[in-house]
Amino acid sequence: MSRQLVVVTPENVEVTFDLAGLGTRFLASLMDYVLVGLVMLALILLLVYAFANLLGLTGTWLVAACILLGFMVDWCYFIGFESGWRGQTPGKRRMGLRVLRAGGFPVDRRAIIIRNFMRAVDFLPGFYSAGVVSIFASSQNQRLGDMAAGTVVVREEAETAEHPLHPQPAPARFPADVVSRLSPDGAELLRGYMGRRQDLDDEVRERIATGLIRLFARQLDLPEAALHPPDASLMSLWSDREAQLAPLEPKGVDLWN
Repeated sequence: MSRQLVVVTPENVEVTFDLAGLGTRFLASLMDYVLVGLVMLALILLLVYAFANLLGLTGTWLVAACILLGFMVDWCYFIGFESGWRGQTPGKRRMGLRVLRAGGFPVDRRAIIIRNFMRAVDFLPGFYSAGVVSIFASSQNQRLGDMAAGTVVVREEAETAEHPLHPQPAPARFPADVVSRLSPDGAELLRGYMGRRQDLDDEVRERIATGLIRLFARQLDLPEAALHPPDASLMSLWSDREAQLAPLEPKGVDLWN
């Protein structure tokens, strides 16, 4: 049975993630290291050619340059991909995995650097022994690098392809009488969600929006089916509420007239 991470958001919505197990993480790492090895091999061949034919250097200088190159490729690969692909490398993407902060938020550059710096410690005394033991011992399947960085590796839900004959429905629009049913607490929840939705990972945003839709459907006395897609419907509700409140805002007084 796979372990799960349960996060309660500021909107009081419970979001559940399936944590990646050792098997899928191993396969993702294997794919990544095969790619790292291929890149490293190509660069070392170029380096050998450059040192021998252009610089006339061999021996100790060449070995030192190869070691430095290997270190740089390894670091740049993992840090570069996880930063640019929001917590994924090619191996993680192929296996449907993603690195997140332990609170369910997207991973930041600082956490990415820390977890990859600790990769050398996870490798000790060899073959990722410390990392494997840590994953088994941790309640959140974290290796030592994840613990130090405050990150977790989760499974992403499979994305379903949209059929061209069945497009996503347009988000709902909300007349004034429906918007007026929104309670002050509900309005604060909606305000909080809109204020931080851009900082959320797509999957996390969709899960939180779905939880809020269940709440607002009861509050607005509407069926949940009428409030889809969730995130777009919440944006529409916020927009319609702001449009309804706009005429009520006090106008500035021109003291010169």
